[in-house]
Amino acid sequence: MNLVYQGNNSLVDSAVRRATQVINSSFFQKHLLEHLNNDDAQLTQQLLHHINTSTHENLIIHTYWNVLKRDKITLTTNPDTLRINLAHFRKSRGLILEQIVRNYTLLEFKKLKANFTENASRDEILASRISSLANVYA
Repeated sequence: MNLVYQGNNSLVDSAVRRATQVINSSFFQKHLLEHLNNDDAQLTQQLLHHINTSTHENLIIHTYWNVLKRDKITLTTNPDTLRINLAHFRKSRGLILEQIVRNYTLLEFKKLKANFTENASRDEILASRISSLANVYA
């Protein structure tokens, strides 16, 4: 899957491009699998296989500014869109990249698993671990 941002914010554009590079990097994927237990590594391997085979799909990233909303990134009703609320982000490419990878991972888990709600907390923890490691590569 490709992450696509067509806005004017250079920081978000840089974070999206770097997130795409990190997610698709074989070095990152190998490093990630080395730092997980067997169950998490197996689930992550399925996720990475899905990401690597769905290169024709795009995830569109939109930005907006709303200080009244507490959410940093929200998934829309369209499963191929992420909305980033720039009002609650510090000017850090790493933090934006980490949130993009975390939400992208959760979105992909929902596509892979029909019973996402059963293991939602486990998937959230795993998505946080993946995004933390991705932040190192920012």
